[in-house]
Amino acid sequence: MPFTILIIDDEHEVCLSLSEVLTSKGYNTLFQENPLKVMAVLNKNKIDLIIMDIKMPQLNGIDLLKIIKKELIHIPIIIISGYATVDNAVKAMKYGAINLYTKPLELPELLSEIEQLSKNIQNKQNNIYESKIITHNKEMHKILDLMKKAAPTDAPVLITGESGTGKELIASSLHNLSQRKNKPYVTINCAAIPDSLLESER
Repeated sequence: MPFTILIIDDEHEVCLSLSEVLTSKGYNTLFQENPLKVMAVLNKNKIDLIIMDIKMPQLNGIDLLKIIKKELIHIPIIIISGYATVDNAVKAMKYGAINLYTKPLELPELLSEIEQLSKNIQNKQNNIYESKIITHNKEMHKILDLMKKAAPTDAPVLITGESGTGKELIASSLHNLSQRKNKPYVTINCAAIPDSLLESER
């Protein structure tokens, strides 16, 4: 699964040039020039890293950082700015940024950090994936591959199987690999709810 980076900057050329560099390194990139539309992008896509400017019209980077971290605390955010004052750096770190780079960017240093982040996140996902379910069965591996593909999406997933085959374990793993992994995982025993009441809860 490609490592996806969202670039947020009101300067179109910055978005394009940084996107080209990152794409050439094998990363999947998206960019958004309007900070007010960022949450819509985050809600529709699985984002592994955000690279974001501070000085933007309508909504500055520090305020946007606070909004993103309130909803999606697990996504690492790197701040880039031509106005990288000590005050901005302190605020960025206080509200959850992992680093701050000044413009013009020192690309080798930034790319090195992104590469390390990518490896760390992939290792973390693999640890979650492997620690929950251990199997040598080829058919089960096919199911696990489907689970990994479905987890980052917003598509509803129906898990079927006989009692004791691991449906709850698959559901839990789906949650752990999804964008909602830091939000509550709620299980409901539908068999214990009357049909009429269940219908009203739709």
